[in-house]
Amino acid sequence: MLTKERMSLKIAILGDVHSAFDARDVVYFNASEYAAVLCVGDLPGLRHSRAYDVARTMSNVKKPFFLMPGNHDATTLNQLLAELGGVKPLMRLGGRGQAERVQRLRGALGQGDVVGYSSHSLSDDVGLIAARPHAMGQTLTFATYLEEVFNVATMEESEERLKELVSECPHQRLVFLGHNGPTGLGGEPTDMWGCDFKSGGGDWGDPDLRSAIEYAKSLGKEVLAVVAGHMHQVTKQGVRRQWCCQKEGVWYVNAAHVPRIFKTEGVRFHHHVCLTIGDHGAKVEEQLVEMN
Repeated sequence: MLTKERMSLKIAILGDVHSAFDARDVVYFNASEYAAVLCVGDLPGLRHSRAYDVARTMSNVKKPFFLMPGNHDATTLNQLLAELGGVKPLMRLGGRGQAERVQRLRGALGQGDVVGYSSHSLSDDVGLIAARPHAMGQTLTFATYLEEVFNVATMEESEERLKELVSECPHQRLVFLGHNGPTGLGGEPTDMWGCDFKSGGGDWGDPDLRSAIEYAKSLGKEVLAVVAGHMHQVTKQGVRRQWCCQKEGVWYVNAAHVPRIFKTEGVRFHHHVCLTIGDHGAKVEEQLVEMN
């Protein structure tokens, strides 16, 4: 007896936005067949306050919308510089107002979800695990905020928090969403989350996210895809890094095509990635949508 396959589930993935999201995108996604939209974050450009304007535009998307806040979202420029420089007094000072700024971001996004250390349902059999918010790679950044809101003060505590989410998630098939990707995919500048801003490179992925992925596998769950951004697809050296790969049955996607909106020979394109999930796994395809 033949069994009927379920309809495939199509998920849109937006990379680092950096102000490149407008009303054309709203019309496109509302008219699309996508079941949900995942955004890896970094909504503003140099002006961090622009994050709320971009979120308000995104709030008009009527599909389920999941935003993983990046290091530019609900933060300030001085706070980010303190995090990059490891200036602990200024890191603590900047972190004290972050919870309030995240709430402002939630309000701007409307019916969309600002996620992090959380699990969600994408369909009856596919769950979404939202990893550590505001991640920047290797170390635990924005620790003042994470400890205040999530009681997470170390990378080990972050790892345990993510494992708890995996254990408690009722779905057997999972998609992980992060701002930065996991360790384990190489340390060359052109690798998916390889360091391109230090001599000698290095793996700039997040170890807590890698541990959560391996833990999900150990429980017998099917990890379909891990999607993130942060490390822009074009490196500091001007070379395009690898943006996707499949390893041990898991698709890894770095969707950070920056700029997300660009022109080629006078034609305007908007970038996103399509994740299609079927009965027998998943596939990913880059989408360049003409929007003149």
